[in-house]
Amino acid sequence: MIKLWAHECQRVFQDRLISIEDREKFQGLLSQVTKEKFKREWSGLVKVEPLLFASFVPLVYPGGDTTK
Repeated sequence: MIKLWAHECQRVFQDRLISIEDREKFQGLLSQVTKEKFKREWSGLVKVEPLLFASFVPLVYPGGDTTK
């Protein structure tokens, strides 16, 4: 859930920033807030960047159906 929250923060706020410096500053703030509020280090939490979530890859199939 922390990674999903971070992903949404990046999509809502970071995607609107136009300079590399601002994007890096935002990433630093996101890492800091993750450590302060969730007691987790960014590098220990996020192993693959960028964070991506999509609805087109089902993780749980209705009724246990595993056909594609």
